[in-house]
Amino acid sequence: MNVLKLKGVMVEKGFNQKMLAQYLGISERTMQLRLKHGKFGTDEAEKIGEILSIDRETLIEIFLPGKSPEKRKTQGA
Repeated sequence: MNVLKLKGVMVEKGFNQKMLAQYLGISERTMQLRLKHGKFGTDEAEKIGEILSIDRETLIEIFLPGKSPEKRKTQGA
């Protein structure tokens, strides 16, 4: 997971960890831990995409960085 990219999108959209946690229905501490460890469930990833209005390609770059089309281009796949 690309935590830095997610945090960058959060800043662009005017969200902080506490706000996003509230929208996800989780505690701020849980949000901190999930960001620290880079672990979100599929449902949460999709919901984050909806909340932050993240396009599908960017969502893949954030949550599945090894699977992103941009990554495959640079690896010659």
